[in-house]
Amino acid sequence: MIIILLIVILFVCLIIVFSKKQDNPVSEYSTDSNIERSTKTRTGVNGEKIQVDIKKTLSNSETQTSGPISITKSTWDVSENYNNYEPKPHRGLKSAAYYKVRGRNTATNRMKSVKVYAYDKDNAIERGKDQGLTDPFTVEYMDDNNPTIKQIECLRRNNIKLPVGATKDDISNILSVLFDEEEPIKQSTLDYVINHNIVISPYSTEGAAQWQITKQESK
Repeated sequence: MIIILLIVILFVCLIIVFSKKQDNPVSEYSTDSNIERSTKTRTGVNGEKIQVDIKKTLSNSETQTSGPISITKSTWDVSENYNNYEPKPHRGLKSAAYYKVRGRNTATNRMKSVKVYAYDKDNAIERGKDQGLTDPFTVEYMDDNNPTIKQIECLRRNNIKLPVGATKDDISNILSVLFDEEEPIKQSTLDYVINHNIVISPYSTEGAAQWQITKQESK
């Protein structure tokens, strides 16, 4: 009888232990006080909301003592995972880049070169004409349109897709929205640049668009 009772008690204990394990499953990752994880909502290029995974890793911790007071200073490395976010260009805008246009200056009758922001070579010539140039024209796509290594590494490190054909200016606008939290372009501004033939980056921020409007309308 005693043996049966002991078996029953043991069986009950096993059930209780198993139930606690089910209520508190062991994480597949060990707890590390040197790592903090969180999520944050960021605004995308077109005003869409993005869930970003934030990881903070303790890189250095130093305790300074002054009398009875001890102060610990911690340094954290922060990484952000945008979960393969793919920036989309603003609707109605084409890719733009900087071109060097050389033509005859109508005011001096001498050859002159100007830097213009345009959609393509034909559009670059039109921009050159707006600045007082005439035939004969030569147009050169400028090397400084190419994204920098630092920009590409930043996108890759934060798991953001590099848009096909994106220029250095495009990526600068993308990073300004995502990391500097600059305001995405307003719909009213987008309508204005399209209706008035203002050339802006298809990923432009509101501030960059306003700067291009002022710059191009002053010429």
